[in-house]
Amino acid sequence: MRINITKKLLNNWHILLATTIFFFIKLGALNFDMPYIGNADEPSVIKTALSLFEKFDIDRFDWQHANFFFQYIVIKIFLIIRNALNNTNLQLGSFFYTEPFIFYYLGRITNLVMFSVSVLIFYQTLKIIYPKNIAIIGGLMFLFLPNLNSQSFFITQDIHLTTWLLISLYFTTRYIFQIPKIQYLIYSGIAIGLSGSYKIHILVFGILLAALISVGKKSNQNRYIDHIKSISYIAISSLMTFIVINYFIFINWDTFWSYQTGKGFLWQIFQNSAVSPIFHLPIKLY
Repeated sequence: MRINITKKLLNNWHILLATTIFFFIKLGALNFDMPYIGNADEPSVIKTALSLFEKFDIDRFDWQHANFFFQYIVIKIFLIIRNALNNTNLQLGSFFYTEPFIFYYLGRITNLVMFSVSVLIFYQTLKIIYPKNIAIIGGLMFLFLPNLNSQSFFITQDIHLTTWLLISLYFTTRYIFQIPKIQYLIYSGIAIGLSGSYKIHILVFGILLAALISVGKKSNQNRYIDHIKSISYIAISSLMTFIVINYFIFINWDTFWSYQTGKGFLWQIFQNSAVSPIFHLPIKLY
């Protein structure tokens, strides 16, 4: 197993090296605007994640809840490690106790990690369809996309949902071009559900995957029945994933289906899309 892992690393060293170098360069610049925050997404995500420590309830539905839970878990793990180290001789520096700065910094690191993962997933997907040289070029082009690069510096929804979308596309591509395993469709659907749990409209990406399966997957007998079954696996697994992550929709339905500023789903769709953020930016952290 160790030999296989080493072989895979050596075979893909080009994209791994480029992604690693890019990661550490950007890691050194993540606090470029601190202690000020000029991105509207960051206070929304971190403040909501921190509120879960006081009361495990989310009553805002302008965004879906995956990133709130994700950042909550990251912060929780960090606090457990920090508290454990407090009882040892390994004392952390003041940098790790500067709150809320450290929570924003952790969020930016995880966002950068997700961006790096998305590059590798995109490269692996291209390798399934095209020769390795084309996959390397495509992966490097993705690595330097301006919009994703600027987004990866902040705690945004877009990097996370893009990563899960690419994971979904990866498993669907494996199903079409390699081995038609049912679990690939289920994994793909779970990834779509996770992506839609950042922004709900991303769930329509499932329609594109359905089209890919219909066009790309050949079946000699019962063609349409096979396609319907395949698409059903994706649809059901994505919907179940979305419901599990966003279960507060049903608990706080009145807030969800409302025009409440900064909370209601209808407010986000019909009123907030074309207006300025409710935060007065930039805000000062400390």
